[in-house]
Amino acid sequence: MEDRLSFSKIHIIEWLKPANRQTGEDGDRRTGEETYRELKTLIPASGSRMDVILHRVSSRATFIKRLGRIEEDFRASRRVPLLQIETHGDDDNGIGPSEEDGLTWPELMEALTPLNIATGVRLPVVLAACHGIWGIKMAQPMERSPFLALLGPNRKVYPGEVVRGMRAFYRGIFEHKDGSRAVQMLNNIVDPDKTTFGIFNCEQLFRDVWEGYFADAMDEKWIAARVEHAAESAKAKRPRSDSELADLRVYMRNYILDHPARFEESRRHFFMIDLYPENAARFNLVATPAPAVAPASGA
Repeated sequence: MEDRLSFSKIHIIEWLKPANRQTGEDGDRRTGEETYRELKTLIPASGSRMDVILHRVSSRATFIKRLGRIEEDFRASRRVPLLQIETHGDDDNGIGPSEEDGLTWPELMEALTPLNIATGVRLPVVLAACHGIWGIKMAQPMERSPFLALLGPNRKVYPGEVVRGMRAFYRGIFEHKDGSRAVQMLNNIVDPDKTTFGIFNCEQLFRDVWEGYFADAMDEKWIAARVEHAAESAKAKRPRSDSELADLRVYMRNYILDHPARFEESRRHFFMIDLYPENAARFNLVATPAPAVAPASGA
């Protein structure tokens, strides 16, 4: 995969708690707006003509709707977006100002995937939320990739850390034209002794998940459990004879153990090679399975 992230428009979605006029309760610090203002100064000073747009949303419904508008904007302009999401986050539950009006990680995956599909797997996402890096839970190799790369913190972060960190990150992008340096500058300003913000690309995630799958595929109990699950599912649809079930078990075992074929099916779907044939060269991965387990033979 290419090492450089290429984008030509920045969309900042700010999904934070507003002040409550009735109770006098303060709202969240407007970190998205502060980053937007920094960029409106930094971008012209760097000689770039890149656009930056601030979107304010107040609910999961308006968040999802705004993603749709960003997709429409891309289809009209063909300018690949960088998406920065300013909100609250939880490593187990997902994102949003509250659990009642938020998005779980699977729901966020589903919401982001259409935009990444439209861009042909070119969408970088900055998840400026507590524990935002756990958005990597979204990437499931049997589904479409929800992003090209994800940047986010691995712990609770405070508004001042986010604002200072994003300022340093974009300075690295626009002044130094160096994404790796930008991430380093971000981490140095937040905590020079620890790596608070991590970045993962979809290829790295795909490899990691499949390595785990190949390790599991050496375990006869794991294989047998999957075969029996398939047999039980088949019986639930309609009655099956013992002979039919025996043939099905042989077929499923051999299907599971055909690692190169399963890997290639997953690669083509996850990286959207069926939609964008040029992605075969961009994501040129080959299966490296564990030592082979003997396939089953028919009776």
